[in-house]
Order: sequence, then structure tokens, then C-alpha cells
Amino acid sequence: YRLITDGSRMHMDWTRLNTYGLMHARGIYENWRKTDPSKRVVNLTRSSYISGQRYGVVCWSGDISAKWSVLRNQITEGIKFCLSGMPFWTLDIGGFFTVKDKWENRGCGCSGNPQKLWFWDGDYNDGVDDPGYKELYVRWLQYAAFLPMFRSHGTDTPREPWHFGSPGDIFYDTILRFIRLRYRLLPYIYSVAADVYFSNATMLRSLMFDFAADKNVRGISDSFMFGKAFLVSPVTEPMYYDAGGAELRGIEKTKKVYLPKGAAWYDFWTNSVHAGGQEIVCDVPLDRMPLFVRAGSIVPVSDPIQYADERKGEVSGILVYAGGDGEFTLYNDDGDNYSYENGNYSAIPMAYRENSRELTLGAARGSYPYQESFDITLIEDGQAAKTVSVSYNGGEMTFRL
Repeated sequence: YRLITDGSRMHMDWTRLNTYGLMHARGIYENWRKTDPSKRVVNLTRSSYISGQRYGVVCWSGDISAKWSVLRNQITEGIKFCLSGMPFWTLDIGGFFTVKDKWENRGCGCSGNPQKLWFWDGDYNDGVDDPGYKELYVRWLQYAAFLPMFRSHGTDTPREPWHFGSPGDIFYDTILRFIRLRYRLLPYIYSVAADVYFSNATMLRSLMFDFAADKNVRGISDSFMFGKAFLVSPVTEPMYYDAGGAELRGIEKTKKVYLPKGAAWYDFWTNSVHAGGQEIVCDVPLDRMPLFVRAGSIVPVSDPIQYADERKGEVSGILVYAGGDGEFTLYNDDGDNYSYENGNYSAIPMAYRENSRELTLGAARGSYPYQESFDITLIEDGQAAKTVSVSYNGGEMTFRL
């Protein structure tokens, strides 16, 4: 901080330092919209301030190092950042710097510099050649699949999935599993992102947002809500390999997770239900992290896709988790311009009522074409999922599940 403020005194009043990034983002946004009003602004930056989201800002946490301690801290920092009112936050999956003191393995053109650099402080000199780094990277990617922006970036070592193994290898398979899960959840994620614009919501949510009456959530910094449906609790400790590749033995592959009061919770992987207001022990093999869905949630999903707009926002199914009432607004638009500001979008309000086991699709809002058919699946504890195929005419319709 001192390095930055001392340097800034030469150019500006240091007390206004925090607003510099905001004004910079404003300049980019306003001039971009004048130059090319048909394209949305996305400004990935590590410098912003309160209200930066109005200028298309997505903040990332900077050039962080590959350490388990950094992963733990990033979860807390992301929650706090979004608590401040800034909804879009992300990070470098696996850390930007992986090398510690093996300077010849440095990236960014620094492999010929033997000087110790304080900020170059990863724990994995050999990057993807170290099973310890592969484990850290996989756990980091599992967490990041539930951030507003999902991105892998860094220096020193490659990060493409094929560098972590081949089909049948646990690291490779798990990386692909969570990338595919991210794509599967895109209709949910895009709808939650729309809620930021239309309702001043946030995507990465402290447990205190949705469970303020539960005093037990106030000290929890390693779990959060992604939208109002998913409770995410990343694994933040090594269980298989130490830095350097030494195999760890005798470590239980479990994590304790607190489930807030006021709702029942579905284990996403098994669909088993747990009561809220208790701490449970979750099995966390490398291909799984604790992930729960609040009962009553409505989650639109996509079929497998290879890139974000392959299906143009089309939903392949709607998952309804029984056990409570729930509401959700399914949103879609062109995806690349600002016509939604003038009503060119499709928003379908949905409401599930547990007592009647009915899902109501409200009247579609906006001028963008709405989807006319859905496969709706009711998920219940210990029972086979029930799927109902329905046709939707744009008006209010109620379906018994």
C-alpha cells in the first residue's frame, strides 16, 4: 500500500487514490458506448471502487500466489468484496504465481532473473509436474466454478486441462467435470446475473444475507451462497499430496459444513436431504466438494455445451427441489448488446408451492422470444426424480408436479 500511495503523490491527491480506478472504468465505459453502442462493455480490472459495476467492471483479486493459505483467504476476500455492494468478482484459478525459489521456472520473461522477488511466492516450483499443485488447482477450480466469472489464468506453468492428465486421470476428469457443470448451470447463472441489474442483487452472497436470523452463520468465512439456491463450501486443505509431490497419508477426506437454519438442504451430488441448523461431515474425494441446494429452489439447466452461447440461452430442463416454497425468474436476452435496456429480454417468473406440488410460470415479460416448452423435474429425498414435459404460451400457467 505504501509503495502505491507514495508513487501516487507525484501525480494526484493520494486521498483520492481509490476513486482513480472508478474514473478510469467510467472513461472506458462511456467512450466504448459512444464508439460501439451495440457491444456490451466488460472491463476485467483489479482497480475499482463502489459503484464500479455500473461501468461494466469485473474485479479480479490480482496476481496471487499458489498456496493453500491464499485459497482460503480468497474465499473470505470474495465474500467481503461482494458484501460491499460490488457484485462481480473473480480470481486467477490456481494462483497467478506458482514458483517459489526456482527462478529459472518463472514466467513473464523473468526466467533469467535470479533475484528474489517478494511477490513471486508460490509453493510449487514445478507447477503441473507436481501432483501437489494439481490437487490445489483442482480444488481451486471447483470453488471458482461458483464465482460470478470463471477464469483460469497465470504464469510459470500451463493450465489447460490436458496438462493435468488424460481421460481416466482423476485430475483431468475432475477439471472437465466442473467445467461442464459450470456450462450446465449457465441458464441459472445468467438469470442470477440479470437479477443484479434488475433488482440490485449480488451473486456471491454471504450466508448472513439469506440467513440473518441464524447467529451461527456470522463467523463462517469458508462457505457462501451462489445466488439463492446453492450453498458452496470449498475444500481448502491438502488431502492427497504435499508441495513437492510427497503423498499424504492418514488424512480423512472429509469436511465439516454448517447448514443454516430455516431450510432443508439437498446434497447436490446425491440428492439426499439434511435438516438446517446443524453441522454435518461431508465426504470430499478429489472429484467432489460440499455443494448443497436449498429446498424449494428452482434451477434451470442446459444440456452439455462447448461454449457459452451455443444454445442461445435455451433451457433443457428446470430442476425443482421439493421441501419448501420457492421463486425464481428465468431470464434470457441477446447476450451481446444493450437492447435489454429497452425491454428486449425474456423474463419468466416461476413459483413453486410445496403444499400443492405445483409450479406456476407467470406471464412472460419483455419483447425477446420466450421459450415455449420445458422439461420440469421434481427432485425429492430418496425418491426417483419425476419429469413433466410442458408447453408454455407466455401467459400464467400452473403445472402439477
